[in-house]
Amino acid sequence: MAETSNTADFEAFYRRNCKYVYRLCFSYMSSKEEAEDITEDLFVKVLSEGIRFNDENHERKWLTIAAANMCKNRLKSWEYNKVRLFEEADENIARTDSVYDDTLDVILKLPEKYKTVILMHYYMGYKTDEIAGMIKKPAATVRWRLMRAKNMLRKLLTVNSSDDVN
Repeated sequence: MAETSNTADFEAFYRRNCKYVYRLCFSYMSSKEEAEDITEDLFVKVLSEGIRFNDENHERKWLTIAAANMCKNRLKSWEYNKVRLFEEADENIARTDSVYDDTLDVILKLPEKYKTVILMHYYMGYKTDEIAGMIKKPAATVRWRLMRAKNMLRKLLTVNSSDDVN
């Protein structure tokens, strides 16, 4: 009964478990879009890998563990956190429109590794040790990148301001 080998079986399996998996994913992710993505990914995995279950109890246990693990992996991933980080930076910048100037435009043009630490440190208020933990680099590397980024910005902003004078 709980076998997912043919289309009718899979549809029944999906209907039986879709809402449960979505609610579980939503409880981890707190985002409708993320919960929908992970729910879809989980059912695609079951279908594409031909996963079979002994019974509905085994099915529910497997789905619970698999969904929780997929959510935890997404939450730990740097890409997920980087997207959230830049969304948060955008919100902070939007709240302080009066502070917006050419500096932000120049920061956004920096190489990714420098732009990330500048935004996290100066726009979001994270300490270097916190940034190090998030990007999984030593704190010394974060401090080095901040120093390099500030030097790059100083040069770029000096060039931009001298262009304005001419």
